[in-house]
Amino acid sequence: MLWLQVLTERALGYEVDWSATASWVQAIGSVAAIFAAILISRREGRRQIERDNASLIEKRRAAFIAMETVIEQLGRRDRVFSGEVAGAASVLSSLDTSILPPNGMVALVNLKSRVALAQGGAEHDARLMPNQDVRLNFDAVSARRNLELARAEMGMI
Repeated sequence: MLWLQVLTERALGYEVDWSATASWVQAIGSVAAIFAAILISRREGRRQIERDNASLIEKRRAAFIAMETVIEQLGRRDRVFSGEVAGAASVLSSLDTSILPPNGMVALVNLKSRVALAQGGAEHDARLMPNQDVRLNFDAVSARRNLELARAEMGMI
């Protein structure tokens, strides 16, 4: 290091205060480290938001698939076994409404209420005719329409 000090003093023509220079280098390095930490944290924050959004979209898709399955199961015919209605009600009750957009929540609540009405009618008919298929009062057309509105809101059509 002595040779560096001699060359610097000859080139500049005066004696360099190396302790002050070291302090300045340390200060500049500290400022650079702070900026690097800010940039890294912002990048990681954006990545986490992207991962959270992707996860939310997948959860929403799964919820929509479950709702579509219930609509298809109950909307394909006029008579079903009462166990099918109970199974549909169970699937719908397991869905998390907090992940859905507003129209998705409306679609799920409407679908739950339609299934509950169908379940009530199915239970009544099952008491009158045990182990028989039951009449189903389920409006699949309007349930599909509500689900399509929710999908459009999310851009999932």
